Amino acid sequence: MSQFYNKIQKKEQEFKDKLEFAIDLANKLHVTGYEVNIASKKGLSVSSRNCELENIEFEYDRAMTITIYNGHKQAYAATTDLSHQAIKDTMQAAFELTKYTNDDPCNAVLEEQYLCKEIKDFDVLHEIEDDADAAVNRCIELEQCALDKKAKGIIKSNGANFFSGIYTNGYAASNGFCAVSSASSNSLNLSLIGEQNGKMQTSGGFSSHCNLAKLDSTEKIANEAICDTVDKLDVAPIATGAYNIVFSKQAAITLISNLYKAISGSLIYKQSSFLLDMLDKQVFPNFINIVEDPFVVGRLESSCYDDEGCKRNVTPLIEDGYLRTYLLSSYSARKLKMQPNGHCGGLGSVFVKAKEQCSFEELLANTKRGIVVTELMGQGVDIVSGNYSQGASGYYFENGQRVHAVDEITIASNLKDLFLNIQALANDYDYRYKTKCPSFMIEGITVSSKS
Repeated sequence: MSQFYNKIQKKEQEFKDKLEFAIDLANKLHVTGYEVNIASKKGLSVSSRNCELENIEFEYDRAMTITIYNGHKQAYAATTDLSHQAIKDTMQAAFELTKYTNDDPCNAVLEEQYLCKEIKDFDVLHEIEDDADAAVNRCIELEQCALDKKAKGIIKSNGANFFSGIYTNGYAASNGFCAVSSASSNSLNLSLIGEQNGKMQTSGGFSSHCNLAKLDSTEKIANEAICDTVDKLDVAPIATGAYNIVFSKQAAITLISNLYKAISGSLIYKQSSFLLDMLDKQVFPNFINIVEDPFVVGRLESSCYDDEGCKRNVTPLIEDGYLRTYLLSSYSARKLKMQPNGHCGGLGSVFVKAKEQCSFEELLANTKRGIVVTELMGQGVDIVSGNYSQGASGYYFENGQRVHAVDEITIASNLKDLFLNIQALANDYDYRYKTKCPSFMIEGITVSSKS
């Protein structure tokens, strides 16, 4: 075993020892329950601009959070000092704070019957880049690669960034669950500035992977940054009106992500979601299925258990257009008198599929005329009512062919209508993202233009 993996093993054992120490302290308090979280991040972050080093940072953060349940009272305290005395003080502080919190009958540690019993390896831990010079070279070479292409319209680099690091997390609770795991994370991205007719635009390209060796080449990242930036330059006005909208894969992911928030247990029990009381009712067309798979090898979001040790499963979110589940932690499940389903924390990989899909080019050809939205921006989403109004940019197309770029437009609708009126899906998945959603088309959306 390499020195790298030996160090990780020692780190994980150190965290296990600290968890056990905290567990022993908590047991002596004779409280109803407890949870102990421990986490660290160690990595190298580098940025460059104009092909020169801009910033270099070595990161090392770690912390422990202790949650105490005293009856139905809950309180927590945290520390970045992991010495035995600091852990003792933090444990006592959490215990004392329970005296000043309110009773909530739903406050409790996850019931043992829902715990994950088998932990699998998803191949997310790999050696990272710890050589600062090599990291700096990655950024500068990426900028230089893009600028050397002398693409028309590209005037300069807006900077490159590289990160490589390790995350180690541990969790233990009074229900008997205890686990520590580590994962590596690497990313490399580039931003470019383009100009045409006195108007500047910026866009970029990126790659991310848990395995450093599987980052995309500088050539591929540079080409993506150039293409996306140049595509934004030939801006021309459009009239306000109703348009067929093709949400490109990136914009489609942004739109679909509103579903996750809307079906989160916390918003459902607070009655603050436009999908309240929609379980087992139709919210998408019959041809669409959306499935969460938390077991995809090589993905950082993959895990057998959630943030409270609950077993995770492959979960249909949307089945033949019908909403099949809410995303429940143990607390939200108790509030709703349902069962937890492994959603304390984030989702695993999500796949959006249809019974029939076509290429992106075919999608445009079949749509004939409209707007391809490549970017959505702003905060204009009311998750309670579903009312939707977001800034957007992209390009106008006719007869399936791109005509010119558009920007500073606003899309207005309601998420219920948007979801239910999806007409067709392409097959152009971008597997870099947690949500694997292709481009899709929706007819007749209201578009406002400043032009």
